[in-house]
Amino acid sequence: MIWIAPARTLQPVLVVGIALAALTTVIGALLGFVGPLRATAALLGIALAIWAVSDLEHGLWGTILIITLLPFGTMPFKFV
Repeated sequence: MIWIAPARTLQPVLVVGIALAALTTVIGALLGFVGPLRATAALLGIALAIWAVSDLEHGLWGTILIITLLPFGTMPFKFV
C-alpha cells in the first residue's frame, strides 16, 4: 500500500521566512558595498518601479511627470 504524506501546514511560513532572509541579506550587502545613501536610493527606485508596474495609470503618470520635469534638469554650463 502507498501512503500519501499529509499536507504540510508550515510550508507557507517556511517560504516567507526564506524570502525574508534572502531580502535582508541582499539589503545588507547593498548597504555594505555601496553605502547607505545609494542603497536607499536603489531600494526606493525598485519600490517605485514595482509600484508603477502594478497599475497602468501609475506608470502613465510617472512617465508624464518625468517628461514634464526633464527640461528643468539642464546642465549649469554650456556645451557649445
